[in-house]
Amino acid sequence: MYKNSFLIGAIIYLVILNLVMPLQASEINKTFPKKESVQLKSILGSCEVIKSNDDKIHITLKYSFKDEEFQANFSESGENLSMEEKFLVKDPKGTSFWTIALPDNIKMNFSSGTGNISIEGVKSEIKIETGTGFITIKNVEGIFNSSTGTGSIEVNKSTGKFELASGMGSLNISDIKIDGISKFSSGMGGVNILLSSSPKYDISASSGFGEVIVNYNGNPLIGCFEFTAKQDQGRISSPVKFEKEESYSDDHFQYDKKSFCIDGQNTPKIKIDTGSGMAKLLK
Repeated sequence: MYKNSFLIGAIIYLVILNLVMPLQASEINKTFPKKESVQLKSILGSCEVIKSNDDKIHITLKYSFKDEEFQANFSESGENLSMEEKFLVKDPKGTSFWTIALPDNIKMNFSSGTGNISIEGVKSEIKIETGTGFITIKNVEGIFNSSTGTGSIEVNKSTGKFELASGMGSLNISDIKIDGISKFSSGMGGVNILLSSSPKYDISASSGFGEVIVNYNGNPLIGCFEFTAKQDQGRISSPVKFEKEESYSDDHFQYDKKSFCIDGQNTPKIKIDTGSGMAKLLK
């Protein structure tokens, strides 16, 4: 009887140990010559993109999925490098994290169902699509087309052409230089843009429900400025007197539109729109 009790106790101990112990992490490291483009299709994994210290592409993948549940596929085709996560079971348990070191001037395409992505220190053209992940861009230069369903987007100390969108998250954009026609939008969250210099290109900033602020940070106002908000729901705020005020309607709502131009300049065009939030310009 004592022997049976000992065996039962040992089994219970092993079960509990297996539950509380973290999954063992595995690691894959690969190096590739410089390509024209790099593509990563991630299902659950997150990704960090950093600048390579040489003219090669360096990949590190850390994951805690079981090897019989998870595969990481790498494929080279001419000047393109493709990477993909593949799961062999319906409900895998674990995490994966990609670190990609890129030389400058490589096109990067990243997609994930739930993963986050951060980009720092690179000069590139990058497209990002994630369902629920957060996107962070810092100290970069290039063309950025990024969208997330529910996550937020943060950009800091960067130069480029931006097209950034979130369905429910906020956009926090600070110390940026606009180097091409750019668009910032959120369905539910706020959009806050702090400029490092006066833009020479058109900007559109909008939110369905949140506050939209474009802050010139002491730089001179240049061009034409147009504000839109739902009548009796949204608000418009500007440090400059409006030259034109009107209202219009679509199939569902009535809108207020207000505008002015600085010294008769027609460009760039700066549009600040909200549904039921605040559309605000700061000098």
